Amino acid sequence: MQHTAYSFSDFRIDLARRELDRAGELLAPSVKVFDCIAYLIEHRDRAVGRDELIAAVWGRAEVTYAMLGQLVIKARRILGGSGDDQDMIRTLPRFGYRWVGDVAEDTIVIESEAARTMRPPVSSPRPRFRNFERFRRVLPVLLVPMVAAVIALAVQHVRSPSTVRIPDPLVQASEAMAVLPIEVQADGSWSWVRLGVMDLIAERLRGAGQPVVPSENVVALVRDLAHAAEAVRDATGVRQVVVVNATLVETEWTVRLTLTSMQGTERTVEAHADEVTIAAQNAADKLLATLGRPVPQSPDELSSRPLAELLARARSALFNNELEAAQRILESAPTELQRSPELRRRLAQAEYRSGRLGAANERLEVLLDEIGTESHPRRRAGVLNDLGVIALYSDRPDLAKRRFNESLTLLANESDPVELGRAHTGRGIAYALGGDYDHAGAEFARARVAYGIVGDAVALATIEMNEAVLEIRYDRYAAAQPMLERAATRFEQLGSRHELFGANALKMRVELALLAPARAYAIGVHWLPHLGELQSPRVKRSFLLEWARTLAASGRMAEARMTFDALTQGSESDEDPSNFSFEVWSEHALFDFTEGRVDSASAMSKRAIERLTLPDDVPARALAWLTVVRALTGLGRDAEAASETQRFSEWARTSGVTIARLHATLAEAERADREGRREMARQSEETALREALQTGVPAYIAEVADSYAPRLLAWRELDRAVTVIGSVSRYAANDYRCALLVARLYHALGRHGDWQTALQQARALAGERAIPAEIVSPPTDNGPRIAGIVSPTH
Repeated sequence: MQHTAYSFSDFRIDLARRELDRAGELLAPSVKVFDCIAYLIEHRDRAVGRDELIAAVWGRAEVTYAMLGQLVIKARRILGGSGDDQDMIRTLPRFGYRWVGDVAEDTIVIESEAARTMRPPVSSPRPRFRNFERFRRVLPVLLVPMVAAVIALAVQHVRSPSTVRIPDPLVQASEAMAVLPIEVQADGSWSWVRLGVMDLIAERLRGAGQPVVPSENVVALVRDLAHAAEAVRDATGVRQVVVVNATLVETEWTVRLTLTSMQGTERTVEAHADEVTIAAQNAADKLLATLGRPVPQSPDELSSRPLAELLARARSALFNNELEAAQRILESAPTELQRSPELRRRLAQAEYRSGRLGAANERLEVLLDEIGTESHPRRRAGVLNDLGVIALYSDRPDLAKRRFNESLTLLANESDPVELGRAHTGRGIAYALGGDYDHAGAEFARARVAYGIVGDAVALATIEMNEAVLEIRYDRYAAAQPMLERAATRFEQLGSRHELFGANALKMRVELALLAPARAYAIGVHWLPHLGELQSPRVKRSFLLEWARTLAASGRMAEARMTFDALTQGSESDEDPSNFSFEVWSEHALFDFTEGRVDSASAMSKRAIERLTLPDDVPARALAWLTVVRALTGLGRDAEAASETQRFSEWARTSGVTIARLHATLAEAERADREGRREMARQSEETALREALQTGVPAYIAEVADSYAPRLLAWRELDRAVTVIGSVSRYAANDYRCALLVARLYHALGRHGDWQTALQQARALAGERAIPAEIVSPPTDNGPRIAGIVSPTH
């Protein structure tokens, strides 16, 4: 895939990657400054009016010329000028602006042939680009479990991904165990021992190759120690739990570990030391010895008692979601400990969880350079995984894939199911973002096996959610429905709030695709009051986008408008590096068009088309393009609408995505009808209907019927109208558009009784939407009788 970047003076701007650099140094303009520069460059062949530039940058009209002037000053300054210089951006008095700098175009190849050949083979592949809904809206949610995972550091050259080895689950699954929170018998100043030292013990066991449930799962599951073992076993499936007791008598700590099986057999070891971390480590080593596992050799840094205690305190704070406290603990480390890779790893983890991805990435890059390839393969694999996650958040799936490829190569001869699962999950997401869902599914399957080895319940639920997303990609919404329900139930049980909201956002999307807006509304209205519990702005916005769509589908137009307006403003945040902003505009433009705000819909959807250029952006871009064509037609700009329809059709044919082809075909049909080419319009509508029926997705079928049926009625082709509307009449009890089509049909047929019933149903579903006047007035006669018509109440 290729896209174009522009070079001018010593600057270079890459629109697809949204990067502006000067002499190789990456700059950081605000979202609006970047968009202002980009729009002027793209339209450098002409002058750009102030109103046009406002619509392109802000996506709305209620912006003053003074605000635009300040934005242009900022753009000139980031380009090296004083704000008044016009070497690049010239002011045209009483009109607008024009780009006057010399510009050269560069063609960029996003993925090389070499990168494509590294993909592992997948047997019996399904068609690669089937219709899908947005994956990026749930991406931040899918990655939340990784943030809490252990970030290790190490490196090696990339080998073929096909050499990656998955540990045999039949051998290792029965060996997995969970370390429970510690029962501490000491004063309150030692409260950090409960979770911090618990994780230290788990890490010690894991370092010897013992599969251990991630501590994050245990913390989420355990409400009280009395029922801890039962709760963890039920959720994770592990057969063994480690009950820990830590007692301080005068100046000596005793740490006792009791390994309990499902059959009730117990093995107990204990150790004594002046420091609780040393006693815990020695006790863990004794347990490993009873299990016949080699005791790991501690690096010098981990034998430091002050460092071990400091890391345990910080880990305890992280488990309690006290991110600032964790960072304060780490930053207060003595000078001699501050260069510790482990401490710096924890600092990066705190930065990552707080949303400071740039700082975390910089710290991890430095660590990556410092850690040897052969001496610490698992450490390097871990930090590569974390860097890969940051790359995914930054919409750089190719870079992420390289990170995960190298991590998997390093883990090929290691026994680390958690990092293995993280790497396969991340690589699966990277494949999905590139539109390669066959390989994405294969990666998620491998991740499921790896996470199953250690009973990682959060990760397994996340994988199920990922797999549900792939079902949506293949237009199998009904199959995704129970998968999302199971994932959401597990996330709620585990207290994984961000993942839970991600699953519920997808559940709303699925219900809307199945034409069940009432069920979608019930999901949204139940969880909306809890939205303030989330820390991630991106997860909140992802949920709110689905909520806005649900409100619109439910006829709650005023609330939908407020939600869309808030999302459009929030999506302009400089903190969001993804294309989420432009997807919001695509959906907002559609809403504005249905509300009759045609100018706003046109401007917003045009801007979305220009920015939605990645493979995963295809559905949102197609929706925006259909809205543009309809808006231009509504504005009477037929020549421009015809040109956009042609561009849309050419692009959609090569996209390989069902919904893109369907939307483009509808645009062609509507344009043909507008130009009086009835037969061409009919052929296009029939093509769209066949494709929609083949997918079996109710929303697709309804969308085509909503375009085609009114046209058939206007042509008085009632026999065909009966068939088309009949294909969606089963949804008339739940969906307003379908109810309205049934009312239109009975009105055209002059069936007064059935028309009144259908009209009543449409009114019940309309909400704040106005029913067209021509349907409200009674039929003029009884009309023709056509066999096979039944009342929607039968």
